[in-house]
This record gives sequence, C-alpha cells and structure tokens, in this order.
Amino acid sequence: MKGADFKPAQHIHPPRGGRLPECSDSETRESTDLTPLKQARFQPSNERPFRRARNERYDQTNRDFLESKIEAGGVARSIGAVSLALLVIAFLFRNDFGAWGDKRPVLSGTLKAKEKVERLFLCDQLSMASSPSARLSESTQSPYRTPRVSPPKAPSLQQLRSYAIARSLFKPTSLGRAIARLGFVQADPMRVPARAQDLILAHRVKDYRAGELERRYPRLAIEEAFFVNYGFLPRETLALLHPRGAPRAWDTWDAPMQARAQQVLAFVRQSGDTCSKDVQAQFDHGRIKRWGGNLNVSNHLLEGLHYRGLLRVARREAGARVYQATEQLPQDDSPEARLARAGQLLDKVVELYAPLPAASLGYLCNLLRNGVPHLSAEMRQLQEQAQSRYAHTRVDDRLWFWPPDGKPMDARNRTDDKLRFLSPFDPVVWDRRRFRLFWGWEYKLEAYVPAHKRRMGHYAMPMLWGEQMLGWANLKVLDGRLEHELGFTERRPPGSAFRRALDEALQRIEEFLEI
Repeated sequence: MKGADFKPAQHIHPPRGGRLPECSDSETRESTDLTPLKQARFQPSNERPFRRARNERYDQTNRDFLESKIEAGGVARSIGAVSLALLVIAFLFRNDFGAWGDKRPVLSGTLKAKEKVERLFLCDQLSMASSPSARLSESTQSPYRTPRVSPPKAPSLQQLRSYAIARSLFKPTSLGRAIARLGFVQADPMRVPARAQDLILAHRVKDYRAGELERRYPRLAIEEAFFVNYGFLPRETLALLHPRGAPRAWDTWDAPMQARAQQVLAFVRQSGDTCSKDVQAQFDHGRIKRWGGNLNVSNHLLEGLHYRGLLRVARREAGARVYQATEQLPQDDSPEARLARAGQLLDKVVELYAPLPAASLGYLCNLLRNGVPHLSAEMRQLQEQAQSRYAHTRVDDRLWFWPPDGKPMDARNRTDDKLRFLSPFDPVVWDRRRFRLFWGWEYKLEAYVPAHKRRMGHYAMPMLWGEQMLGWANLKVLDGRLEHELGFTERRPPGSAFRRALDEALQRIEEFLEI
C-alpha cells in the first residue's frame, strides 16, 4: 500500500528530458532544461535521507556499468592483438619454407583476422565515444592500429623468361671466370659449325675463338668429367663427384672386364700420359656391343676408369683425349657429409638451369643420380625437400624453382637486342620443357633423325633476338665461307633492325670461326 508521502515524480528513473540528479546536502542543482515545477521536485530534502541513499545507489550503478564496459573493451582489444600477433608469427615462419605462391592461404587468413579485429575495435570505439565514459578518461580509448598487409606478388612467366636469359647470358668475361660462373659446360663432338662447348662459351667469353678451350685446358683449373652430362667443370666440383662407389648399371663390369681394367690402369701409371691408340697398340681387347653398336674395348675401359675417378683427362690432341693416372683423396663418408656433398651438386645444377619447372628439376635429379650413383638416396631426399631449399612459386598452376638469392622480378633482368645463334646444349635452351613454356613452340635436335623426317635441319640452332626466339638457323662452312639457312616460327621480322642484327650476328660467327 502506497504511503502518504509517495510522489510519482521522485521515482528512481529520471524525468524525460532531464539529467540524472547529482544532489548533495550542501549544493542545489541548476537545470535549465527542467520546468520550475519539476526542478522543485528534485530539491534535496533533509527530512527524507532515504532519497539521497537511493540517488547514490543509482549513481554507483551507472559507474559500475561504465567501468565494466571499459574493461570489456580493453579485454577485446587485448584478445584481438594477441590473435593477430599469432597469425603474423605463423606467416613469418611460413616464409622460411616457400615462395610467395604457397603463402596465399596463410595470408588470406591473416587479412580476414585483421578485418575482424578492426571491425571489433571500430564498434568498441564508437560505443565508447558515444557513452559518458568517453569523457571520463582519454587513456581508456587508445586505439590499436594494425599496418596494412599487401599480398605478396608472384613473378609472371615473362619475368621468369627475362630472368632466365639475363642470368645465363651475362656480360662476357674471361674463360676461367665464365666456366666458374656457369659451373658446367656441356661438351659434344659434333662440329657444326663448331663444337657445343665452343658455341656456348662464345656468348660468354670476351673475344672467344673456336677451339680456345681445348688449347688452354691444361693451364686452367678445370676438368673433364661426367656430371649430369659429359662436359667441363671447375676442379673443386670434381672432388664432390668422387669416389663414385658404384658404377652405372649399364657400365657394370664382370670379373674378366675388371681384370682388363686393372691392366690398363697399370699401363697408364707406368707410361704416363696415354691416349686410346697407345692402349690399343699394347692390348688386343677387341670390341664390345654398347648403345646399339660395336665399341672398342680399350676406349670403353679408358672411359670407365675415367668415370670412376682413377684417370683424368690431361689434355686433348686433335680432339682425342690424353689420360693420366690420378689418386683419389679420402672423403668423409658420414651421412651428414654425404648429404652436404649431394646438396652442393644439386645447387650447381639449379644455378645453371634456373628457373626450373618442377618436372625439369626432377629430370635433372635423375640425371645427377647417374653422375653420383653412390649419393642416390641423398639426392632423392633433397628432391623431396626442394621447396624448403629453393625459392619457388606457382605460375599458371605450375611450380617453378630458382636459387634462394634469385630475383626474378628485378627490373634489371634485361637483355640486349643482339641476335644470337645458340647451341642446342646452351643453358638457355637445354630444357626443352621450359623452352616450350617460354616461347610457345617445340624445338628438337634432329641430328639423329633421318633426313627425310627433319623439319628444322641437321643441326638447327635456336635464334634468339632480345628475348624472342624467332626460329632457328643452320650454319655451315663451305669453301671457307659461312653459309646460313634460316627458319621462322612465324613470318620473318620486317624492317632494317632485324637485317642489321642478323648481319652483326653472322659477322661475330665468322670472327669466332676465324674465317
């Protein structure tokens, strides 16, 4: 039952249009937005102390509510900051194991989390700004600002092509430095119009002439050896290849062949520098069937001993190899050392042929296992770990690899406007799979194809003009003059620029051949 002193105007809820009274015994509140009658109803009364207690309880309730809201906002910001920090740390750790192409899922999750946290903070700040607590303390509204994260960029196929050309066709230098920078120069006995090793070095050695590698070989710190293919490599690389503990399957020798090999090795150690003719004159080994033909057994034994590291090529005379005996240095055969040697060899292959599609990298690993069969298990392990060892990305749904310090998107990856005739074994065109991806047509070496089935010619050399592979050229020397026959994938480029570039390229070939 309502008491006699009950007044509806003095209910705990404030009147409409008014403010919450903050009354005390010693002060009289001034309110310009209340009518005199309503203002009179809010005058303090000493006769009714329960009213002051009720107002104080209401004020305390408001203060508790505002403090709890401030505390909740701080907790929300703290949770958001910790969550974003964990996502960023996960993204940074992912950066050590792959290229930009594989980070998109992680980056996408990071951006989504960032947007959610920013929305949470924005709502919290708006509510705080609109509440009376915004006027209590400026320190309770310290905003948490996260930097904008731009998605990583992957190189385009055109950038990979520019990178491949620029890193392989470097500025011409000395012969020793060029071989050291390439790491390996593939050799081939065909001389059309020069041997493959000479054609490769002609674009990378200043004032190089055909046959210069053979003439200067004894004075250079290089060796002939079987790597992924047969060719020339720095002497320190040769130490990584040996000892080849087990020969290739097709070169395995039975007991009689092992006995003949020991005889040949003893003869070379006794005679010094020895060529195949000397061995044939000393021993009557006959012939053996290999690769669909009959091979001279003496040549086969010399090449087998060379492959096993028991002989080395001291020099060449008229193109024929002259061997000398050598001793192998002991190697650390611990698992760690074997894996380290295999890693160094694979790094040299990637350095030479990068950027590489994943399929081409797998093919090179198979070739390298032929070069170092005793490290086959380590090579398989490295192939499985390629994404953590090398920089990589996906371009057009295809995985590409290159050395960790490579910069395929560097604007300095540019080549000049020279026209070049490249050897079929040149690093730029060696990988036929990459060739087709870069230039959109298929190139084949047709030297071993029957003449009536050839489409390009016996020894067609890819013709590179700037970054465009226009077609191919067949070059040969007749009566002391250079003859050329060109083929194009599309129409011949019009204008004087191509004619001038072609004339300069033919002139360089004539100087290289010294005709």
